[in-house]
Amino acid sequence: MRVEGRAFCMVMLTVSAFVLSIKVLAPTTIQIFMQGEITTLKQVPNIYTLFDIIVVAIFSGILGISASYLLFFESRLATGYELVAQNHKAMAGISLDNELLAKLPNQNDTGEQALLKILKGNECEVAKALLEFGELNQAELASKADIPKSTLSRILADLEKRGVIIRYENGMSKMVKLSDALQK
Repeated sequence: MRVEGRAFCMVMLTVSAFVLSIKVLAPTTIQIFMQGEITTLKQVPNIYTLFDIIVVAIFSGILGISASYLLFFESRLATGYELVAQNHKAMAGISLDNELLAKLPNQNDTGEQALLKILKGNECEVAKALLEFGELNQAELASKADIPKSTLSRILADLEKRGVIIRYENGMSKMVKLSDALQK
């Protein structure tokens, strides 16, 4: 239901903004007929009629309500208890097989074993090389882990964001080491 509500509010926000911009930028032109000796037609541009004012008021309210819903209520719902309840319901339906359980870290694992279980693919190779050789520059790490430099650069950026490694400048090269919390 939340997706439909959000989509509805986005549509209402867009329609309201469109109608308001049309009414504010191009108000009604009024035609005045003057009768006397000669009948004339005179147009008075840019006059807001009662209808224009009512339309602007209604669509301003719709715009404000839909914007408030999208900014405040939707973000609160997404981060609230509802999300936690949905995760618990989803996890209740999952049955873990032995292979998956073996990959999850447990209390008996050392820090290195737990780290290697959490990382995937080439990330694991990078961590093994850093555990074995300690601090390396990126070129040495690429050769020790047998990973192309361009791939290694993306992996290191991801590991650095996650706090697994630390990269720093050392002259012309970048040095890589495990974060202080993961070192022996």
